[in-house]
Formats: sequence, C-alpha cells, structure tokens
Amino acid sequence: MGSLLSGVQTMFAGGDIPQEEKDLFFQAVMQAYLECKEEARNKFTPKKYRK
Repeated sequence: MGSLLSGVQTMFAGGDIPQEEKDLFFQAVMQAYLECKEEARNKFTPKKYRK
C-alpha cells in the first residue's frame, strides 16, 4: 500500500497530467476498491446474513 501511495504522489507532484488521465486513474482505483469490498463481503459475511 505504501508503494501505491508513493507512486501516486510522484505522479501528481511533477508536471501536468490531463484531467482525462486523472479521471481514468481514479475510476480504476474505485473499481479495485469495489471489487475488494465485494470479495470481503462474500468471504466474511455468514451465509445466514447474505441476501
């Protein structure tokens, strides 16, 4: 996780990045977050509480 944050800081610290590329990056991060959240829900929620 630390290397990801370091890479992001480096990416945004130097120079101009087009807004479109920033949006694509954040969409990818959000998609990864939602997939991890769903995986955790399936793994750790007892079957009797699943919908």
